[in-house]
Amino acid sequence: MKLWDLRCLPTPTAVVRNMHNAGVTAAQWHPTERHLLCSGSYDESVRIWDTRSLKAPLQCIETPGGVWRVKWHPNGNLVLVASMYGGVCVADPSSGGQLLTTFDEHESMAYGVDWCPRLSTDSVFAVASCSFYDKALHVWHMQVT
Repeated sequence: MKLWDLRCLPTPTAVVRNMHNAGVTAAQWHPTERHLLCSGSYDESVRIWDTRSLKAPLQCIETPGGVWRVKWHPNGNLVLVASMYGGVCVADPSSGGQLLTTFDEHESMAYGVDWCPRLSTDSVFAVASCSFYDKALHVWHMQVT
């Protein structure tokens, strides 16, 4: 992984090698904490990084398959994951990365995910997931306790 400060181009300000055990396929900045970054990989994990100290991830969340996409919830408390053959899952970093739920109705790999804030309430989250091969878009609802 390379991070750049646009004021200091063309040299990256940070380089991290071997951050995962396989190819990295996704990354997303935290929506409110500017130093937090989450990354996903074919190694079936999501890692949360503090970019102020990149020696080791803050957390490693095991997923049910190689990761295609990661998406922080708009309030930053959950991570939505599209995993290759493991469907779609929601992880809670505050609970040590516990998987709260998994959606597995796609007939093939889940490639994309996103939160649907307009279809959500305080106690029910809506998420959308899509798959290239089964040509499907699903909208899921998850009860939050």
